[in-house]
Amino acid sequence: MARRKRCDDRMLLVAGETVQGRANQYTIESVVGSGSYATVYACKDSLGRKVALKEFVPASHPREAPLLRSLYERERYVLSLVSIHPLMPGFYDGFETDNHFYLAQEFIEGKSLEEVISGTRLNNDWMLRWAASLCYALSYIHGLQIVHHDLKPANIRIRPNGRLALLDFGAARYFGKGDSFVPESFTEDDELYGTEGYLPPEVEGDGNFSADVRTDIFALGCILYEMVTGEPPEQKKINERTSFITTPLMSRKDVNLDYVKLVTTALSFNTEYRYASTQVFLDALKPITPPLFMISTKQLAFGKRDISEGPVKRKFTIFNGGSGGEFTGDVKSLSNWLSVEMPAFRGSKRDMVIVADPSKVKERNQLVRGTIEVWAAEKRDADNKTVNKSEKLYIDCTIIVPPSPARLVLAQPPTDGEPGYILRFRKGADSAVAFAVNNTGESTAEIRVSLPDGSGLTVAPDFVSLPAGASAQITVTAPGTADLKQDSVIPVKLVPTGGQTVETSVILRATSIVDGFRGLFKR
Repeated sequence: MARRKRCDDRMLLVAGETVQGRANQYTIESVVGSGSYATVYACKDSLGRKVALKEFVPASHPREAPLLRSLYERERYVLSLVSIHPLMPGFYDGFETDNHFYLAQEFIEGKSLEEVISGTRLNNDWMLRWAASLCYALSYIHGLQIVHHDLKPANIRIRPNGRLALLDFGAARYFGKGDSFVPESFTEDDELYGTEGYLPPEVEGDGNFSADVRTDIFALGCILYEMVTGEPPEQKKINERTSFITTPLMSRKDVNLDYVKLVTTALSFNTEYRYASTQVFLDALKPITPPLFMISTKQLAFGKRDISEGPVKRKFTIFNGGSGGEFTGDVKSLSNWLSVEMPAFRGSKRDMVIVADPSKVKERNQLVRGTIEVWAAEKRDADNKTVNKSEKLYIDCTIIVPPSPARLVLAQPPTDGEPGYILRFRKGADSAVAFAVNNTGESTAEIRVSLPDGSGLTVAPDFVSLPAGASAQITVTAPGTADLKQDSVIPVKLVPTGGQTVETSVILRATSIVDGFRGLFKR
């Protein structure tokens, strides 16, 4: 049992303690934050990665247990789906131990958007880039028929390079038709989630409120409002369905009128007047958004790939998420088993092809990671003003290469143009010929050696277990009592389990004592 210390009304893990996950161990470094249902720790896992480990507060009463499991299951499910997106955290593990549920995910460096907003006046270009980034992130999860359901600046993180990440999917809600793979608790009607200042006016309606994409669009409008004014709209005014919600925004002389129009549409108290989707919102936003260098994914999984299958290809897309022309740059592999077809790029959109060669992967039967670096050059406008700094993005690539199957090779193939090994026999005396076989594959070969019935010959051993890289000697014997015919060709089969059969043959050549003496004199 890990050591804990009391902090307010909770017992929290102390620095240095470890939590064992399904595959990795997590060493606690510090507490990052704590909410109603969970505490988040900064950790290092056994692979050396910095991890955000979310520990759900244990149920204080048996009646709370179903809700706790529901929160855990839905967030684990959503994280597993969205982790490939560049604007959301990578998901590493979900498990239960010591009566606690845990989620391990990518640790996002930086500050919450809430901290950024309260700290300084925001740059107009970055406000637009963050707004567009949120549209891309929400459009992705809405395409999965999921709403975030608790969108607010505290759940958005700004990395040191200015990139945005959308976090905390504990309140997410599935609005699809209830596919069999979706957790049952995810499709049930839930209590209302959200935070005042970001809740749409329909929550105060007839009590039949059900979150959908327009719930997130309204919250997105509130965030855009707050990035300019420094605080969200008053929930009281929102609930009154007043058209004066955006008055403080419209009174600002330094705000783009198109930006005000976007926010006003998103905050329409009538859902029919809001943007129908985040994609529609994005289409209206892009023309006023400065260049935004984007990639379509941050993970490429090459799956399980045999060496015999050869290289495999995957694609990702580089594109300008805003407006303002082309980007230039290149893509390179930081791992020897990965390569890039036509690495240089130019344009507002470009598909890139990554090639994985399993024959260059040394490890077997384990997840191997590689990295692709995407570099974009600094972008300047006609007045030589920097509109987008040079930056690098990274794509995590994974592959599993199983051992190659057993492969049998005759160590000393028959010589002198003969189709097989020569077995010189003499009536009344046992004769034999031996040959060696090597296993050049990466798996043990369970070999059965067989001769045709009635051949009159014997083979030893007739079964051999041959490890990878090893060799074995096979001996075919002609008993002196056997009735054998000169120049008979006897096929020999070496049949490995899970490998390719090797066929050779033994050629019978009769000899005598006189032949033996003649052979000596020839020498």
